[in-house]
Amino acid sequence: LHHRRLQFGALAHIVLPNSNRQKASPGKFADAAIRYMLDSFQQRGIKSIGLTAKLIGGACMFGIEGPLQIGESNVRTITQILEAASVRIVGSDVGGTSGRRITFDCSTGRINIETIGQPQRTL
Repeated sequence: LHHRRLQFGALAHIVLPNSNRQKASPGKFADAAIRYMLDSFQQRGIKSIGLTAKLIGGACMFGIEGPLQIGESNVRTITQILEAASVRIVGSDVGGTSGRRITFDCSTGRINIETIGQPQRTL
């Protein structure tokens, strides 16, 4: 999440789509992490309407097909929460079978993405 004018941002390494209301490690769960970040922005007087989002990740890391598409579920959950909060998604690099490493520059909102076997990409 990023607010361009204020040069303020936040990110989370989300592992699972649903926390089932578990309080520990909110950054690991899509539902809890996104709401936590939105609440943190709001506590600083930053409304969600001025935020943008970029989604990176959601790879199928273990080659599992079927109902255990956790990456896809994470992306779907995140997208639903952001849309409900009126946060525009302005870029994405999701899916595939390779992990990614990112760097996030809060002053510009740029995210550099390194994916094994692919050229570096900037969102």
